[in-house]
Amino acid sequence: ALRAPFYLKAARRSFKAGLKQVRKIDKTNADPFIKQHEGQLQIIAALDLAPDSVDIWFDAGKVSVALASLSDEGDTMQAALGMLAKACKMDPSKVGQLLDWAGKEDKSVTAEETPLRKKVLGIAQAWQDGKIPDIPLQFLPSLINGVCFQQSAAAVEKSDYIGQVVRGFQIRNAFPTKILSVNVLSSLPKGFAERLSGIAVKKYTDFSKQFPGLDPNDLNDKFFGFQHTDAATVHRNPKRWPEMYRDSEDFKKLIKLMEGALLGFLDRTGVGLSKEERRDAQVVLWSAVYPGNGGRHGYHVHQGSVSSCVLYTQTAGATTPITFVDPRGAPPVNDYEQHEKERDFEPQAPFHHSEYFFPESGDLVC
Repeated sequence: ALRAPFYLKAARRSFKAGLKQVRKIDKTNADPFIKQHEGQLQIIAALDLAPDSVDIWFDAGKVSVALASLSDEGDTMQAALGMLAKACKMDPSKVGQLLDWAGKEDKSVTAEETPLRKKVLGIAQAWQDGKIPDIPLQFLPSLINGVCFQQSAAAVEKSDYIGQVVRGFQIRNAFPTKILSVNVLSSLPKGFAERLSGIAVKKYTDFSKQFPGLDPNDLNDKFFGFQHTDAATVHRNPKRWPEMYRDSEDFKKLIKLMEGALLGFLDRTGVGLSKEERRDAQVVLWSAVYPGNGGRHGYHVHQGSVSSCVLYTQTAGATTPITFVDPRGAPPVNDYEQHEKERDFEPQAPFHHSEYFFPESGDLVC
């Protein structure tokens, strides 16, 4: 639900971009349909993420009225009325707010939107007695195990030749994302994960005392910068963290494990490397600690990496998932480091559903 407002703001941006096309300010496209459709997808994402929020339904309806003003098609306006009606049924006090909004006249209301607001005003005045209609919203999908199912009519009966064609379809996955996981503890010495996590937590705790009051995310950045991350040469400079780099036999095994996992991921997923590429491959490795103080590792990409793996040596169960976003809504070539705050970025709808993996101690995820 916390993600939903981001998508309403994105829908508003789509409206503003489409309005520039309507007014011929932006001459790259004379038809604002694409921006209108883009905005509608963002609204659906907001409602999908916060279906029980009165405010999200109410604001979604208002933004939809704006989007409807980009064209003379009635479906968008009907959907807007459906959202507003649902919000008012959920909270009848919203009717008064709706009338105030629809009757507002100032410079912030565009000339294109004004007649539609007047239409809303006329319709909503009949809702003051509590008789708010149920306006069907056919465009909203239902979610079952993270998969969208659109409401539709019964399947059309297939004739013999159509059935033969349908059964003959060949399935081909385009640009799939491969995620591999395994728990490694049974293959390693007893106490392997506990010892490594103990060393990391102690160092992080001591390190954090040097920066009292520092934002947890900034602290994690500093902790990363403190570490020697080149796995091939870390043993040459053990003074920075001797407990890990010099004294820990588990750390030596960890380096071999991660190198094998990174190359193994490529082998298992069919990404071949030449002998020269394998010889020249560099393993970058570091520790990250999230003690529940608000620190997190936000959206990011490992630029320049052909594979990435993470080993969890200690976890907090359901509160510490790793999130994989749909690359169709968040391309891996984007710069995600520019987004500083929690809700500065979300994947673009309709690809806003992410894959969550809830690791346990010893889980290796690549």
